[in-house]
Amino acid sequence: MLKSILSTAVSFGAVCALGSPAEVFSDSAIFEGLSHFKDFGVPGTVEDPVNQAMIADGSCRLLNAASGDETAFAFWYNQESTKEVISALAGLPSTSKPSNFTLSAKRDLGPLCKRLQKKAVSETDFSCRRGYDFTTIAQSMSNWHRALCASASESSWEGEFDPAYQPQQVALTAGFMCLISCDSNKKQLPLSALQSFAESVSVVEEVKKNTCTAFPWGQIDFSAVSSADAMGALTYPLLEMCGCARSVGGKGLRGAAPEQSKVW
Repeated sequence: MLKSILSTAVSFGAVCALGSPAEVFSDSAIFEGLSHFKDFGVPGTVEDPVNQAMIADGSCRLLNAASGDETAFAFWYNQESTKEVISALAGLPSTSKPSNFTLSAKRDLGPLCKRLQKKAVSETDFSCRRGYDFTTIAQSMSNWHRALCASASESSWEGEFDPAYQPQQVALTAGFMCLISCDSNKKQLPLSALQSFAESVSVVEEVKKNTCTAFPWGQIDFSAVSSADAMGALTYPLLEMCGCARSVGGKGLRGAAPEQSKVW
């Protein structure tokens, strides 16, 4: 799953109006995701702020700590918040005792996520257009695309097929692609839109189907994209599914700072 971090004509933001992600983000799913983030993601991204931000986002979406109209860019736009989550993940108990690890994460990391996801953010310092290495962004998009859409016969697996196939893996990975797609297109993205991906297993399956129909593996090479504008043009077909329709800086999205975010 998610090899870049860890290797992770229906608008779901509208249709999946706000059920609970508990069916997909169960305690066993939380353990699977957070244990991988702690044991492999955190040590593997020490010099990789792009995927650190996605680890923070994925961890907090798994815990479903915040709900409502918070922005999904809480970590993508804010490296300090990302670092707080990474530090908290690293400090969780050993994954050798799954129940203790999972309950500790829900108790200690959940409230931190909720607080950070409600903070006002803007893309002044970090976004697809500034702060991050765009080559890493493009390669990460390619890795997530492969995890969702490539078959076992794809040569780049090198004989070790490691897709995002579990429901929580699909929901997180598609969300990472949406963060980049919406930011590249200068759109707001409510956290509730990404959380709606995890409303049910059937929704997860539809998200994967729609993503891979829009971008068949082998026909699109995200790693070759060299700019945010080019990424925005390429990923435009995902915006409806992702649930980002308004320009950044619009009204009504808690956590966005309109007066600061109109920087293009």
